[in-house]
Amino acid sequence: MQVLLCLVVGLYTSTSALAAAAGAARVAGDVRLGALFAVHDAPHGASARCGAVREHYGIQRVEATLQALDDINADSALLPGLQLGAELRDSCWAPRTALRQTLELVRDALAASQSNPSRARRAVPVTAPLVAILGPGASAAAAQVQNLVQLFSLPQLSYSATSRELSDKGRFGTFFRVVPSDLHQARTMVALLRAHNWTYVSAVHTDESYGQSGMTTFREAAAAGGVCVSRELALRAAPSERVRMQLYSLNDACNIEQLLQETDAVVVRLRAARSDVAVCWCEGRTVRALLAGLQRAGGGARPRLVATDGWADRWDVVRGLESAAHGALTLRIHSPYLYSFDSYYHALDPRNNSRNPWFEEFWEQKFGCTMRTDGARYLPRCNVSKNSGDPLPSLLQRSLTNIYSPDILFLPRSMVKKLVIPLGLQISMDGDDHLFFGTESLATQYAQEPKLALVVRGVYALAHGLHDMREALCPSPQTPLCAAMLPFNLSLYQQYLARVRFRAPDGGIVAFDENGDLPASLSEYDVMSFSRGGGHWRYVRVGCWRGGALRLRSARATAVRAAATHAACSPPCPPGYYKCSTYRYTLAGAMHVLQETTGESAARCCWACLPCPAHAVPRIGSQAHPRARANDSAHTPCRMCPPGSSPDITKTRCLATPVERRGGGGGGTGVAMMTAVLAVTGLVVVLVTAIVLWRHRSTPVVKSASRELSALLLLGASLCHVGALAGLAIPSSWACAAARLLPAPSLAVVYAAVFARTLRVARLVAAAERAARPSRLVSSAAQVWLCATLVTPAVVAVAWSASTWSPIPHVVYPTRARSVLECGGARKTAAQLVPLVPALALLVAGAVAAIRSRRLPHNYNETRFIGVAVYTTCVIWLAFFPIYRATEAKVRLLQFIYLAKAARIILNDDLQALTLATCVTLSGSAAVLLLFGPRLYVLWAKPERNTRAHFLTARSIRCHVGGYGPAHRRFVEVKRDVACQAAAPECGGDVRASNSWCDECGACARITELDDDGGDGGGVRHVVIVLMAHRHPPALTHVPPSRDY
Repeated sequence: MQVLLCLVVGLYTSTSALAAAAGAARVAGDVRLGALFAVHDAPHGASARCGAVREHYGIQRVEATLQALDDINADSALLPGLQLGAELRDSCWAPRTALRQTLELVRDALAASQSNPSRARRAVPVTAPLVAILGPGASAAAAQVQNLVQLFSLPQLSYSATSRELSDKGRFGTFFRVVPSDLHQARTMVALLRAHNWTYVSAVHTDESYGQSGMTTFREAAAAGGVCVSRELALRAAPSERVRMQLYSLNDACNIEQLLQETDAVVVRLRAARSDVAVCWCEGRTVRALLAGLQRAGGGARPRLVATDGWADRWDVVRGLESAAHGALTLRIHSPYLYSFDSYYHALDPRNNSRNPWFEEFWEQKFGCTMRTDGARYLPRCNVSKNSGDPLPSLLQRSLTNIYSPDILFLPRSMVKKLVIPLGLQISMDGDDHLFFGTESLATQYAQEPKLALVVRGVYALAHGLHDMREALCPSPQTPLCAAMLPFNLSLYQQYLARVRFRAPDGGIVAFDENGDLPASLSEYDVMSFSRGGGHWRYVRVGCWRGGALRLRSARATAVRAAATHAACSPPCPPGYYKCSTYRYTLAGAMHVLQETTGESAARCCWACLPCPAHAVPRIGSQAHPRARANDSAHTPCRMCPPGSSPDITKTRCLATPVERRGGGGGGTGVAMMTAVLAVTGLVVVLVTAIVLWRHRSTPVVKSASRELSALLLLGASLCHVGALAGLAIPSSWACAAARLLPAPSLAVVYAAVFARTLRVARLVAAAERAARPSRLVSSAAQVWLCATLVTPAVVAVAWSASTWSPIPHVVYPTRARSVLECGGARKTAAQLVPLVPALALLVAGAVAAIRSRRLPHNYNETRFIGVAVYTTCVIWLAFFPIYRATEAKVRLLQFIYLAKAARIILNDDLQALTLATCVTLSGSAAVLLLFGPRLYVLWAKPERNTRAHFLTARSIRCHVGGYGPAHRRFVEVKRDVACQAAAPECGGDVRASNSWCDECGACARITELDDDGGDGGGVRHVVIVLMAHRHPPALTHVPPSRDY
């Protein structure tokens, strides 16, 4: 490979080699660094001649490198005992020139390593090994240089090349840089656009490596960050004004005219775009050409430019075009100000700076003078004396500076002649018409180049890598390079360079990641704004990018900029609406310089706003594409709120709705309040009844009511009311258990007590008809056991219901937006009605028994009240089932058709639960009032009837339903004043009468005395006159005297 390279570089003549040597700045040392700087402007057209000397990007960078070398060699802690040398060459801001100069550096290195005899004939002997290349600054030139130097494993470190493609270690294996990659700059740009809500922008880039690679990176970052590029335009790099003023051929003039036309076409496209923001990923000359095109276009709307570090805060870009650049935002790679460089640089002049071969040319160009005695007549001799000069010119200079600009004094030559020449003052002017007075000094019109600190960091990075390698290979060096470092291993040096991490003299940290780039955590940018303030144009720092986050100084200023600039394809959708893309694909323009992107980019930012369905909110960052399938959940722009939640007032998120507690009738409606009042009243009545009966428990009216069955009946009625209130209460474990477990057993207790009492009377009457003693099952203990037996099926049914549908409260969602806390199984018809079947069966049995026991004397006519209570309860339950079913059907219908408001009314009232609770409490109240009401009436209103005599005999025989007798006549009444009032002398006897008497009375009576306390002889004896159908004997032999029983 080295032989091949020697053949290539041998094609250069010795003359060109000597010319190259003469155009280099060298610093002697034990090892050498090669450095490439754009000291001159790039050549234009067919000419190979470089342009004018550049102070920024050229002379200042060269001097900063020389100062850094001096500081390193003077530092006893860094590379002690070793002098770091350098060879600095001019790349002329052109890739081919940079490649040629690199060939010169590599050839010298090869010649030194091979001990080429020709080096003895060179003007400056080169013996120190070349260890690395610093530069060049342009990304295109850096890529071409890297393609060459990596063949020899020669490390290359750039101080300003930012192209993303240079991060590819597969292509650029030995490349390093101390500046952030364009990947970080693209992310910063997107963050800046998003901070101003500029999501739809145009884009312009320089049509070369820096612009093309940068625009590709920006396009990817914009797609990831939600910024759309409506159109993407390209411009060729334009020559500077100086080159345009020095046309070398007609072909050059045609090219410049074509560039102007292309620039004007780009300006027209930018002004016609729907976005007022244009991203400019351009190098400085392209930016200036674009600004000139905007200024030529005249008034009207101008796009706000957002530019990269190619513009940064350079004055040479905006000079004379300030109005076109007004309001622009630019990114500047953060580079600390080097205060030590100012004093070093200001002290330089052609007399004390002989190591910089371009300095004298720069001095002559800057001050418009000549250092030669045989110079042109129109150029004055340069005055490099240290005198302060005439005070009058200094005063005039300050005055003119205050009038025009504190940064740049720009006066046309005609004004200079009118103002200064008549005064007889000594003046000088540079090629840009800068005016200077008196003694030349670099402090005049001085501005430090923004990236100067990065150049110094690059020099120190190469020095630290060499220092680490030397410490590892030479623990105690006695010579600058120990034997272990010779011959110099470039691959090993590259490994040490990749691991360096140190703090630069400016305070910043320098390190490299696996791609040789500055890590993301160390990538820093400044956001600059170009505006007019205080009567002059200026760059103002308005924000920064640090640690991967954008920080803007003034939120108010950001809002003002965002409001004043429109950069959106479609307006934001109102709350509750989602974006539906309406973009239609278009074709790009035919001009090769107008490369317009279409399709997916604009489809993300151009939309129509459509409302989301009810109970749905737009997905964050979602957008429905017109080609998306309706059943594709991945493209569904809206998401339904989870059950129990609804959209908030902004329609952007789902909020959980308050949980409604299914109790109290859903908020105290009329039906619920009525039911609650009935239940509470029923409890009060039961309590009062129990107290009254207990206080009069020894009176005949209480004893005749069968105290055990009465107690069971009152207990069941009270449980009915408690269960009804539990059904209306707020759901809890105890309330739900009571609402499920109490109604059915309590109703069963009531109906079992009623049925047992009716059955007892019926059995007693049947026994009297048969002239036999009552059965033992009519005793009080038997009646209690009978009631317990009858209640058992209801208890079993309730247990089955509770085990199948647990009554534990839980949250249900009757509609998507509602959350209701209710008892388990509350909406299950089987859970509510099946336990009632045994109780209703007892109710039917009680009704049948009441019908069969319908004829008793009026003083033992309790079956009449039993019958009325049973019939009333039957009517209540017959009305319950239709209402319950109708309510259930109505609720389901309302839920089906999503009538939310009506459904809320029905569900809040909870008519099914209310209907059941109402029926239960009415049933208990009917039993208590109809069975115990007459007794309470006697105890309170008619206490004179509460005597034993009132219950010993019957004053009449009545049938409360129908008559019975030999003639089958209804409602036959046997009165005491007829012949049948003569009764038998003992119980069980018959009252006999003549046939005419029987015919008149319709029946004969049999007197039976019953023990209402179960035959224990301790209670009141009731005399029952039972109607009998029989045949009379021929005549009565004895009629006993009348007795009252």
